[in-house]
Amino acid sequence: MRIWPRPAPAERAAEAAGIDTFRVKLAALAASAFATALGGTVYAQYYSFIGPETVAGVPLSIRIAAAAAIGGMGTRFGPAVGAFLVTAFASGVVTSNGRDFAVRIERMRDENLDFLGRAKAAGKRIYGLGAPVKGNTLLNYFGVGTQYLDCLVERNPLRGGLVSPGMHIPVVLEAELPAPPDLYYVLAWNFKDEILARYAALQAQGVEFYFPVNPKDV
Repeated sequence: MRIWPRPAPAERAAEAAGIDTFRVKLAALAASAFATALGGTVYAQYYSFIGPETVAGVPLSIRIAAAAAIGGMGTRFGPAVGAFLVTAFASGVVTSNGRDFAVRIERMRDENLDFLGRAKAAGKRIYGLGAPVKGNTLLNYFGVGTQYLDCLVERNPLRGGLVSPGMHIPVVLEAELPAPPDLYYVLAWNFKDEILARYAALQAQGVEFYFPVNPKDV
């Protein structure tokens, strides 16, 4: 006796046997919707974030289709087995990529701290340029504070007079600087071309611009 009667692939035969295929399909839809909602709730609670790219898109659709195909469509436990295998494989790939990424970040941190240490030992006055969220994340992870940077220079008047979160580096408006530094440690590295073009005159005066994420490209 089946725990969950399946109308497919012989839906007409199931109806002839007295199975209400509409009710079965409706119950299956409700059960899958409940499982999906429960999974999404647990996912959001575990990762503390959920967005369109985490719950939709081509990669996720491919994984779902692969799970069904590997486990065997039309079987009771096949999709669950397929989901386990696909998830295990994907987790292994992600873990490997994550380790490589961690190694690159640690190497980048060491290179940045070495550069800043040598610049500070040479007596250079160093200012951070910009105070974006990604830049502050970098400062906190690298441990770059006022031992290296005198201040963070901003053009946004709403940020003037504040301090950076975590490292508590004072934020100074660019218009209020008495003099430029010897070195700008650029935290808005994604605007490298625009920044280099904007501050071409300062570069001509000998002010250095160091981009912590891709310094070798400068």
